[in-house]
Amino acid sequence: MSSPTLSARSDAPTAGRAIFSRGVQPGFRSLAVVAGLVLVAIFFLFQALFHQKVLIEQRSRANIWFLAQAEIEYLNFTTALDLYALHDDQITKDALLDRFEIFWSRLPVLLTGKPTEQLRHVEGLVDTISKLIARMEVLEPALGRLDRDDPRALEDFRHQIAMLHPPLREMVGKALAFDNATLTAERRSHETIYDQLLALFVAVLAAGVVVFFLLQRQILRTQSLVLHARGAEKAADTARAELVLAIESISEGFVVHDQEDRVALFNERYRDLYPVVAEFIAIGARFEDLLRVAVARDAAIFPVGEVEPMIAQRLHGHRMAGGVFESQANNGRHIKISERKTADGRIVGVHTDVTELKEREIQLTQKTALLQATFDSIDQGIALFDAERRLQTSNRLFATLNDLPPDLVAPGRLYGEIVAYDAERGEYGEGSAAEHVERQQRILGNLHGPRGGQRVVERQRANGTAIETRYLVLADGSFVKIHSDITDRVRAEEERSRLREQFHASQKMQAVGTLAGGIAHDFNNILASMLGNCFLLLEDLPEKNAVHERLEEIMRASRRAKALVQQILTYSRHAEFTLVPLRADEVIRDSLARLRPSLPPTVDLVGDGFAAAMVAADAAQLHQVMLNLCTNATQAIGDRPGTISVAMTTLDPTRADGAAAGFSGQAERPATMAGGRMKIWIGTLGPRAYCRVRIADTGSGMDRQTMTRIFEPFFTTKGVGGGTGLGLAAVHGILRNHNAVIAVSSAPGDGTVFEIYLPLCEAA
Repeated sequence: MSSPTLSARSDAPTAGRAIFSRGVQPGFRSLAVVAGLVLVAIFFLFQALFHQKVLIEQRSRANIWFLAQAEIEYLNFTTALDLYALHDDQITKDALLDRFEIFWSRLPVLLTGKPTEQLRHVEGLVDTISKLIARMEVLEPALGRLDRDDPRALEDFRHQIAMLHPPLREMVGKALAFDNATLTAERRSHETIYDQLLALFVAVLAAGVVVFFLLQRQILRTQSLVLHARGAEKAADTARAELVLAIESISEGFVVHDQEDRVALFNERYRDLYPVVAEFIAIGARFEDLLRVAVARDAAIFPVGEVEPMIAQRLHGHRMAGGVFESQANNGRHIKISERKTADGRIVGVHTDVTELKEREIQLTQKTALLQATFDSIDQGIALFDAERRLQTSNRLFATLNDLPPDLVAPGRLYGEIVAYDAERGEYGEGSAAEHVERQQRILGNLHGPRGGQRVVERQRANGTAIETRYLVLADGSFVKIHSDITDRVRAEEERSRLREQFHASQKMQAVGTLAGGIAHDFNNILASMLGNCFLLLEDLPEKNAVHERLEEIMRASRRAKALVQQILTYSRHAEFTLVPLRADEVIRDSLARLRPSLPPTVDLVGDGFAAAMVAADAAQLHQVMLNLCTNATQAIGDRPGTISVAMTTLDPTRADGAAAGFSGQAERPATMAGGRMKIWIGTLGPRAYCRVRIADTGSGMDRQTMTRIFEPFFTTKGVGGGTGLGLAAVHGILRNHNAVIAVSSAPGDGTVFEIYLPLCEAA
């Protein structure tokens, strides 16, 4: 199918050929016309001779006027530039550009055209004007970027403009001198023209004969050229037909708009893409008219009242063609438009139907979103890294579990940067960030192989949560890192372990208590018999008898054995005691008063801040508890100077200090506290009021292993003969009989703190 545009254009060469053929009629007619024209020219030459003098004067003034006008426009522009710099509201940027263009327009006419032909003979004028024009081309972009709020740029531009004036002024002076010399020469030549005119007439007649033969020869040559032109035209028609065939055969819509935004060329595919306005698409149709038709038929939706502004904006964008963009037709089809502006101002557009591609893209986006949503719903943090160990993708939980900022989990992030960020926050424990990055890289390097590999690592985070990390290295060098929050599992395992240890400890304590109770009763009967017999022997023997001293030693040893048996009975709950309401603060003060004289002079016993508290207790057994704890503290301090601090406060579970004490429940195994200290609880605080007795020493402290066994009977860290290991066991038994709770915190080299929580009496 041939294009109407191409067909219309093909008529122009045909008309030109007809005109050209009429110009090559038989030679005699042409020669007659030429001869007549020559005679007429000679006649007018005589007539023009009389006016030549006047014309010489006028031309002289015209020459100077062109150059002077250029200088005047220069001065007008510099004046406008100064006003623009002074923030004159009448001189806008557009007005300044117009002055610049007017000044510029005065220069090219000095280099071309008949009126300034004489001026171009002035020495250096052509070169100077050409340089000025070249300089103007350089200054035009700078003028477009000029801002009156930038004084430095204005001053620099004013300086560059000022450099144009000296050469322009110089040319005006040279032109004046040249014009005077030329005018004098032309006047002289005018006087000789009359003499030369007759000779010219004779020469013209002679030349007429020569011209006759030359014209005849030219006619023959012209006829030959016409034949060649017809062959070239036929070849052009063939090429045009092939071009039309090629345009119509492509699957994309093709359209060309001329400099006035009129349709100059299109194929049928372009019309098929826009069925709403297809009947209006024709050669010469204006782009804006097609837009209005589309609006009228609801093919293009513009806001009410903004149709014309939107059309003007679309026209402006159309004239600024030079890119690729997409548009959606009213029938739901997606059109990809590629426009390019030609050198002569025409716009070539290629329109491609990309609806299927767009639908696939939408489906892919939806599937990607669904996949990401599924990925984010997994209860594990997952991140995929490529062979260069750059992050490719990750789910939401990966950043949440590790408390990573969004910019750190953006695709392209290096794995080492993420590790360094965690290391600086202490997520991997002690050591520099570089060391932890190297360690992580080494783990991945060890797993790399032809079949890949995997490794599972558990770590405790700084916030107390436990994370299980699974490294899965693939054969291509990429790897997957999977994080699982195993805090609940670890805590459950710890709870099972605690309950197991508590059960074993309870069984052990019960067995030891039962055994100790049975042995203590039998041993107590034996001691009673020994003490009775020794007492009778002492009564029967005189005091100065040698055996008397030995019997006294037996009595003293028996009494120590009796005290030891009493401690065993206290631990095994076989000791006799009575719980009565009493003032715990008075009992504690009385105990400290009895203890002070027996302590070494290097140990300072400090008792301060005793709150009044009524508890149900046995005063003698509370004295025993304070004696055992302070004795242990003194032994822990040793020969060094130290301090034992005793304080007592009351705790209300409804207050913050009660909550801080741990009313929510405790574990019977050491737990890590701030500063690295370990703390162990024996018993569980209930939702009631307590009085707390706090005994703190500055002794050697205990490690974790020792703290787990301090309340076991017969366990001691002292050497042989240094202790029985029943002091703290007795404390544990006494406080257990009083329904009290014990808390112990310590660290090697940092002293020990015992806290005893005694329930307050509900009715004093």
